[in-house]
Amino acid sequence: MAVQIATRPQDPDTVAIWDRVYQGVLDWRARQDSEHPHVVPSASATASCVKQNVYAGRRTPRSNEVPVQSIIKMEGGVLMESFWYDVLAMAGFDVTQHPEEIEYEAGIPDKIPGTPDGLLMGDSMVLELKNLGVWGYANFVQKGLKEAEYGYYAQVQSYMHSHGMPRAVLIAGMADSSAMKWIWMKIKKQDEPPPPFWIEIVDYDPTAFKQAQESARTVDYFVTNKDIPMTNVPKIWHEGAILDPALVAADGKMPCGYCGWAELCIGGK
Repeated sequence: MAVQIATRPQDPDTVAIWDRVYQGVLDWRARQDSEHPHVVPSASATASCVKQNVYAGRRTPRSNEVPVQSIIKMEGGVLMESFWYDVLAMAGFDVTQHPEEIEYEAGIPDKIPGTPDGLLMGDSMVLELKNLGVWGYANFVQKGLKEAEYGYYAQVQSYMHSHGMPRAVLIAGMADSSAMKWIWMKIKKQDEPPPPFWIEIVDYDPTAFKQAQESARTVDYFVTNKDIPMTNVPKIWHEGAILDPALVAADGKMPCGYCGWAELCIGGK
């Protein structure tokens, strides 16, 4: 039997600091949610579970705490954006950072709310920047964006539609280069180390945008009509997949294993 490693410090003085920092991360996330609430529906979540989006849109208190490690990882991705802006500028690219945000319109008549990370090459291409975990990065390199990370694929489709651009470029770095190298060479059995970053140019896909738009409209309908019980909101993931939250959450898998409302959903609320 494997020796279990402590998941928090044992020394009392260290624990006192650790507990305060841990709570500080949670408080930071709560402040962000309060001061900068996520717009629902949004381009970044059109391929997420419809019911998860409706919980968020109705500002339902979470039944599951957002893991501290997830908060740190997500914020790390945001902080990397300034690095990529500098790199692109040094490489001679003209970048418009955070162009005008697409505002919410009731019913989602055309454009899905949200804003890309930038516009590139004379504002002729949408720019999206990601900092991917080891499996997401490996799959992105090997399989391409649509198959590996459909949520990001749908996201850039929405941005292209909103800004009237036929193409987008997604630049991804790896969140953990050491673990990525080990998985790439030991698990994936590759002879050479993984590429230090990966780029894909994505063409506008009207069918994918239409699917994203229909998902956004469904979410908007249930968020707007708050009298409809949550038990009547469909548990639909991207491309029409029906979820069984109890089974998915039990395995800790996406999306239910990472959902802030999994206990409510599984409990029939």
